[in-house]
Amino acid sequence: MKRKRLNRIVLLGLVALGMTTAQCTSDDDESVAAPSFEITAIPNVAYFGDSIDFEVHVPQSDIPLSTLKVSALYGEEVMQQTVIRTKESACDYTGKIYFPYYAAIPDGQVRLQFVLQNIKFATAEQVAEVTTKRADFPFVTLHTDAGDYKMTRSSAYTYHYLGTFPKKIKGYIQTPSIEGSDRFLTFGLDNQGEVTEGATEPLLFSNSAAGEYELVFNTKDYQFSPQISLQANGIDLTVKSDEHYTVDLSLTANQSVTVKGLGDISDWWVDADFFTLLSGDELRLAAMNGTYRLSFDAVEKTISARVLLDGELASLQSDGTGAIWIIGEGVGKPNFTDYQVGWNTDNALCLAPIAKGIYQITLVAGTQIKTADINFKFFHQAGWGGEFSSQTLTSSSALIFVGDGTNGRDSGNLGIIDGQTLEENRAYRFTLDVTHGIDAGVLTVAALPTDAQ
Repeated sequence: MKRKRLNRIVLLGLVALGMTTAQCTSDDDESVAAPSFEITAIPNVAYFGDSIDFEVHVPQSDIPLSTLKVSALYGEEVMQQTVIRTKESACDYTGKIYFPYYAAIPDGQVRLQFVLQNIKFATAEQVAEVTTKRADFPFVTLHTDAGDYKMTRSSAYTYHYLGTFPKKIKGYIQTPSIEGSDRFLTFGLDNQGEVTEGATEPLLFSNSAAGEYELVFNTKDYQFSPQISLQANGIDLTVKSDEHYTVDLSLTANQSVTVKGLGDISDWWVDADFFTLLSGDELRLAAMNGTYRLSFDAVEKTISARVLLDGELASLQSDGTGAIWIIGEGVGKPNFTDYQVGWNTDNALCLAPIAKGIYQITLVAGTQIKTADINFKFFHQAGWGGEFSSQTLTSSSALIFVGDGTNGRDSGNLGIIDGQTLEENRAYRFTLDVTHGIDAGVLTVAALPTDAQ
């Protein structure tokens, strides 16, 4: 670090700043003289986030010295301390003490407290004040994977860059060197996701759409923009991974859900068993009253839902409430090519509750359900455990049969009756009725009219 220009201060000048001298008593209760010292150099100005250089002269001492402790106090708070071993007297000691950089703290004065101690524990103390300033740089640099952007100063501590960006861009901020020093500052996210100085974990700038917009960062209050708020009905979406979000909502039948921050969703795929797309930012619940976890995939542009109970994925209850799930082969939403459920319970498909004890799922043949080869079943939960078998599920469908272990499918697994196929691009609605008990489920399968799909 470049050495600052130091201001020579004589001891008499420091008396007015609060120099005190103390004595202590040794083990044999004899009075011990305190050591003496002179602060010979400190800077006129100290910058937040930089080190403060100091120099102290210690005259000849009959009692060997121990330590010189230097503390930086802002108000009554000790911001930083450093300790120097003082093995010799009649010499000069130099050092640095770091002065931290925090958000919102105004310019002011820092008190440097010097405490010299000898081996008999006698101490001498002096206090000096230094003007503190927050550096106001002519520019800062945003470092991103796509390149660096020079953000110019638009007002005190505020920097901006107007350019063409994708909807989201990540990066951290770096300043030029602080005046008179080779130290620079960086601003990024800490482990709690808060903006902090000294970090390089990237900030996420997000806009409602790709294109030309302005990036802004403030080095005093750490505010930055744009940060589009991702919400559904005023509740923040939870980030599951990049461009994947969820939100839990308690809704009533036909209630609307307004989505903010994802742009126009009018061309997104929406699971119509749960929601009807009303406009570019609004959905309407098509299922019954309940609590639902909505999942938004902004890459594939899909919106799906699952039923919750007490904050967790719901299970089928003995009274017929809760949820019913599909696990198995030949089925997937929004398509089975990329989203086939398989026997991975993490992929379980949730049926929509349309009335107490009645659940449905609508599947398009050739896209969401295979036309000639299926092998899936209904479960009480999104995992292994309770499941429907040939003893607890019946079907009178002319297309779909329930396996019993001897007819080509394991007990409860669904198959397509020999000689039958599902019509390509036709939607089929599977409705499971457990109003007569969860051990007496009745499955109906109906081909929807083409004008109703």
